[in-house]
Amino acid sequence: MTIKRSTRQPPVVIVTGAPSGLGKATALLFARHGWSVGLIARGINGLRATHDEIRRHGGRAAIGVADVGDRDALERAAASVEAELGEMDVWVNVAGSGTYAFFDEGSAEDFDRVLLTNLTGSVNGTRIALRRMVPRDRGTVVQVGSAIAYRGIPLQSAYATTKWGLRGLHESVRAELAHKGSAVVLSLVSPPGMDTPFFSHAQSELRGAVPHVPSGAYAPDDTAEAILLAATSRRREWNVGAASVALLLADHFLPKTPMDWIVGKLGVTGQRTTSPKAVAARDPTLHAPSEHRSGTRGVFGDEAIATSLVWQATKRPALTVAVFLAAAVGVSALVARRQSPPRIH
Repeated sequence: MTIKRSTRQPPVVIVTGAPSGLGKATALLFARHGWSVGLIARGINGLRATHDEIRRHGGRAAIGVADVGDRDALERAAASVEAELGEMDVWVNVAGSGTYAFFDEGSAEDFDRVLLTNLTGSVNGTRIALRRMVPRDRGTVVQVGSAIAYRGIPLQSAYATTKWGLRGLHESVRAELAHKGSAVVLSLVSPPGMDTPFFSHAQSELRGAVPHVPSGAYAPDDTAEAILLAATSRRREWNVGAASVALLLADHFLPKTPMDWIVGKLGVTGQRTTSPKAVAARDPTLHAPSEHRSGTRGVFGDEAIATSLVWQATKRPALTVAVFLAAAVGVSALVARRQSPPRIH
């Protein structure tokens, strides 16, 4: 990891859920681009691992220990990070957890805990960030949503509930900031399924199986890049990966009842595995942080896609349009040539 250095005071980003997976990938990417990075989570061991990696490569980082569901603790962590690094420019709500179960069979306590972390935690983070950013009239809050905020899937009713709620928060608060004429930006990044430790860390009530990454999952790198772009642009929303776009379009255009049947049939079997590797990696963290240091990737690397062509097109729209136009011109010329009458000598 090479850190880009700047002669001016580096901008400051605070990332929740920084010890592993997408949160860690995001923190490391910001550091590589010369940002000072505030790291917030419950588990000190994971925080130290990310902190040490950034510092080892010459970056600047600070730790704040807090459960995002605890508003007062999160406020203290944010104040501590700002005292060490300076005023935040960007806040990223990444912290998230999940539980795999049929809604009517799963634990109510597990469901409530997912809501507390994913939704209430993002509400807390957004409120804490805006309390600082709105008076300063600058800053960006990035929400990490999900493709299933557009179409819920079986076994993940708790997670889907939080991401639908987060999308509602995003739209409501953006409208309020527009009403106030505020320069503060809210951006929503919607990733597809990713190969991260999320599946090992999620609570599970799957009988005879453990959670499996959905087909078409990606490495977290593209989503981390989308978060960085969201932090440095004023774009309202970023969709990463073909799955996000496909679910959005399918739910919009296809009849709802057939979609329920299709997603119900494919969604259950596709999210279960008996892989010994996945079983051995189980480390549920819903109710307590992991004692282990985690990386950015999970155990399904051999199934994950390195990068998304949809994402490459999304971040380079002008180039994509130019390629399509050039292709259209080429095809039109070929068709015209084939349809032109033969020349008579």
